[in-house]
Amino acid sequence: MSTTNYFCELLLRPLALLVWVVMAASVMMVVLASAAQAATITVNSLADTATNDGECTLREASAAANTNTASGAAAGECAAGQAKRPSRKESADG
Repeated sequence: MSTTNYFCELLLRPLALLVWVVMAASVMMVVLASAAQAATITVNSLADTATNDGECTLREASAAANTNTASGAAAGECAAGQAKRPSRKESADG
């Protein structure tokens, strides 16, 4: 093996590892960013009521987001929130 090939090989291995790490990090960022998306609830009323009147108030939007249910059956009411994916939690004692 010539000296030139040896030095090229020494330089290319860390470069290949760096490229692999950057690509893996990019894929993880895309996967994690897509999991963070949520439902959009549009508030269309300034009133402070929670009635089935065909309008979505801030109070109704908050309830819809927290309970994952629509605020009413009438058209124009707040859409249901989007349920979170369950997270896996482990206790300290096993």
